[in-house]
Amino acid sequence: MKPLIISMMFAGSLIGENENHLLPGNVFQDCSECPEMVVIPKGVFQMGSTKNPAMKNQEVAQSEQPVHSVVFEYTFAIGKYPITFTEWDACVEDGGCDGYRPDHMGWRGQNEPGWSRGRHPVFRVNYFDTQSYLVWINSKTGGGYRLLSEAEWEYAARAGTTTEYNTGDTLTQADAKFHDGETHFPTRKGNWKVKTVPVGLYAPNAFGVYDIHGGIAERLIDCWHPSYVGAPTDGSAWIADGDCSKRLTRGGGWNQRLKSERIAQRFGYPNGGRSVSYGFRIAKSIHPSDPNTP
Repeated sequence: MKPLIISMMFAGSLIGENENHLLPGNVFQDCSECPEMVVIPKGVFQMGSTKNPAMKNQEVAQSEQPVHSVVFEYTFAIGKYPITFTEWDACVEDGGCDGYRPDHMGWRGQNEPGWSRGRHPVFRVNYFDTQSYLVWINSKTGGGYRLLSEAEWEYAARAGTTTEYNTGDTLTQADAKFHDGETHFPTRKGNWKVKTVPVGLYAPNAFGVYDIHGGIAERLIDCWHPSYVGAPTDGSAWIADGDCSKRLTRGGGWNQRLKSERIAQRFGYPNGGRSVSYGFRIAKSIHPSDPNTP
């Protein structure tokens, strides 16, 4: 059964006093331009996988191992959806985000049918761009907003499941927007079926989070590590001894094939790279013991 969703509006920081008012499944929005946030419960899960279909590539397979237990002794909030062009443009119009307005015109700036702004997930934003958005939203709301840690992302994505996808061990075009393999990928011509769609078109997972699979790959806080050897087990971001010129991205995306949509799949992407494949989703610290509180 999915948790009860209760809409509520708060102003300012929720860490401490107001945290007692938030229960798992509650939805809140700190300002009219701010994204809706879903409260994720405390809990434990097994992070990683031994089922990587690229097991013959040991470097790729080992990136998801060893499987390890992560304990969340804190609740946190996650965006119901990835950040959209509407939300990014609101930041720019309010004088934030360094005035950067990313192009939405698809491959090579071509005006291909179906590419749009509005409620489509924002892309062509790099890691530094995400930080400029966070500066803006924290200035409007009193703080607490940040990117997700990799452990938080996988925990929220799984929503209690242990399968390859949060829909089970299969994922279809009825569940998410990803590359279906039917369109000749290299041509990138015409009304290409593999492109972004507005957020929220597909069913949410059991935590009430939308668009975990497909849509847009999401940048995280963590620096790149080639395996989980030495990874934190408390939900905190993994920065130490990593390649911090790259940050973790999770979630596959609209142009990835099925195997890359797996929850456990990990990618490292350069901080400065801007691509039609990469966007972001934000989190908010709402519990006093949150190790990722900015």
